[in-house]
Amino acid sequence: MVVCYPSWGDVTTARWAITEWQGLTNRDGTGVLNEVVDLAFSHAGVRVEREYMPWKRALYQVATGGADMAGGLEVSTEYYQATLPVSLIEESVLYRLGEIPTWKGAKSLAGKIGVWPLGYLEEVPITVKNFMKGQGIQDRQRAIDMVLIGRADYYFDNKMQLEQAFAATQQTYNPERFTIQTVHVIELYMSFTKNKNGKKLRELYDIGIQKALKNGELNKVYKKWKQKRPF
Repeated sequence: MVVCYPSWGDVTTARWAITEWQGLTNRDGTGVLNEVVDLAFSHAGVRVEREYMPWKRALYQVATGGADMAGGLEVSTEYYQATLPVSLIEESVLYRLGEIPTWKGAKSLAGKIGVWPLGYLEEVPITVKNFMKGQGIQDRQRAIDMVLIGRADYYFDNKMQLEQAFAATQQTYNPERFTIQTVHVIELYMSFTKNKNGKKLRELYDIGIQKALKNGELNKVYKKWKQKRPF
């Protein structure tokens, strides 16, 4: 999807290598990240060109200059990154009540058998992975079903997708049977190619975010999508 504004200066386009995440970066241009980015660049008249692709390919495109930006992304020295985070990932676990009597963070997973989306652990910090044993499952609903029927002790995922996948199982969340606990929280930043164009786009993005923060428009976007402002 292309969002058009009047041109501004010598930078007129931001090529966004984007991955679809429900509620964040929907293909129709809606979602909290989509709307925050549009808002940030609207002051400068920069046209945002979105090309949807798998996450690893998106990062490769930005790293090699095939695209100008990707995100949200954890703190990295490989890119120019926005000053303020654009979102938070609250990585959480769902488990049967009583499976872990006292929640003490990631170390509570030691000795338990878990399931998670296939490939998900690749970006999880080693300080968390060290306590995890289990397997990745292609289908999120199937992974949750394994916990519901007792074939796994817990399901690990980011909280938003965890809740969406649980709802899709058509099970009723019963706090007397199950609990969801936060393992850790990650700040994510819009990230730009390390070249002259990427640096300028990062500057324009930061200016736009500050303007939208001061005039209240940024808060409206997060509120609309029922997301906590990440700063």
